[in-house]
Amino acid sequence: AVGEFYRDTIFSHSHYELDEIDRRILGILGEDGLARPASLSSRLGMGENRIRRRMKAMLQNEVYKLNVIPVADALQCEAEATIGITIKHQFPHKIIDSILKHPNVFLASVSLGRFNLVIATHFHKIDLLNQFVTEFLPSIPGIGSIETYLQGKRLKYYNVTWPISMSVDTIKLKNVYS
Repeated sequence: AVGEFYRDTIFSHSHYELDEIDRRILGILGEDGLARPASLSSRLGMGENRIRRRMKAMLQNEVYKLNVIPVADALQCEAEATIGITIKHQFPHKIIDSILKHPNVFLASVSLGRFNLVIATHFHKIDLLNQFVTEFLPSIPGIGSIETYLQGKRLKYYNVTWPISMSVDTIKLKNVYS
């Protein structure tokens, strides 16, 4: 069984090459991130264990990852913001680490251009966002400037477009491909 898997999928030491079966599995997972190997087996006409091994190998080789995309209404977030930060420090890693540790920061990217760092945050109350921007961030030595953009209405996040017609009880997981 293991030999069969290696015949179908090409590996090298640091690279995973997708074949047509892998692409079909990824296509189905893109439609239904919770699809189980048993349902894939019947749709693809191949053994469940073979599909499970392929999914595991692709996941381990970071061909895809599973992300939870929360529905903002379910979280009852009243304030989401994207914040551009200019860092005036020779060694920015300590500053960035301080920001990344904050539980309300859910995305951070080093940026080229106007800002050195762009972060995305969500807070349950606008007052907490205000406190983050006016007290927490300025208290970190080396931060030069902060520019905050409140998010009004989310239109697209990964491969999900808004509005999402889901209740809190039916929040779905989506696969996001790197």
